Amino acid sequence: MKKNFAALAVCSAIVFCGMGAFASDGFEVVPAYSSINEERYVEEVYYPVLGDSSFPISKTINDLVEKDNVATRSSVMASVEETDFDSGGITGVFAFNSFYQYNVCGDIVSVKLNNYTYQGGAHGLEYITSYTGNIGGKDIFGVQDLFRDSENGQAVLKSFIKAEIAKNKDGYFSNATETIEESDLNSRFYIDEQGNIVVYFNPYEIDAYAGGIKEFQISPDMLSGRLKTEVYSYLTNKSGQRCDLRLNGLPYYTENRLLKSEDNDYLVPLREFAELLGFSVDWDKVNGAYVDGKPVSDSVSAVLVNDISYVPLTYFSSIKDRGFMVSEDYDGVINIFKIEQQQ
Repeated sequence: MKKNFAALAVCSAIVFCGMGAFASDGFEVVPAYSSINEERYVEEVYYPVLGDSSFPISKTINDLVEKDNVATRSSVMASVEETDFDSGGITGVFAFNSFYQYNVCGDIVSVKLNNYTYQGGAHGLEYITSYTGNIGGKDIFGVQDLFRDSENGQAVLKSFIKAEIAKNKDGYFSNATETIEESDLNSRFYIDEQGNIVVYFNPYEIDAYAGGIKEFQISPDMLSGRLKTEVYSYLTNKSGQRCDLRLNGLPYYTENRLLKSEDNDYLVPLREFAELLGFSVDWDKVNGAYVDGKPVSDSVSAVLVNDISYVPLTYFSSIKDRGFMVSEDYDGVINIFKIEQQQ
């Protein structure tokens, strides 16, 4: 997870954002934001607030996300209290960063939390938590809720995962297949924007830290005849396109495609991104593009591709005072959260 967190408020605050996203029959997801900036602890957490009382799953997921956040915050803060920073062996600021993504497939909502904590040592830890359920229900789905044969669902998914590992055994611990066989998959899957069931393993579980988070995408067509009829229908009714940009957690498809530099960094269409974030864009022959009256050339060199001006993503992620966060996650997806109201 790249920590390019650029948010407006760097203080102890809880912020509810005005820009929600609507799904099936009025189901709504509104982004909320928590920020703490202390000498030894910093927090920037973007989390979802789902629906209202007419959607029982909303309270279930909201309560679980709040419980997660409280537990993680308490754990990191406890580490701060227990650490002797004056001994000279510990440096840096302990941290808790998180943002979310979600997808709605018919009546299924799937929320994925991308988390990062630093509690001392050589590096922090990035990991996923996730919750999936039916918008009209109240309970979180387990694997058994997706399959016709509820008792065999985990075995089916594990067989696909072990087959993928067998293609590249050097990319995993030697006992990875045994770990998978012994794992309960109920708490480690989500539904992506393509309708795939994605099973994940966090760092150190089946590979070293450098291997990052391991994800296995299993398409509904690979499970045809095994998934429940309504689940298969929901999952196959997606766009089929991977999305490299999310706005307030939901997939957002740009009019102009995103590009990659020679260094594999994102180049984004200047005008489209600027206007998406609420900036005004102008141009003149002398200085080229202006964003909110300031020449882009003063900050970064723009690149012209097919008459479209592109700038590095870092141009936007470095702006601290406009009420949004721009970050690229571990999987190369750009995440934008807009903060429109503050308390």
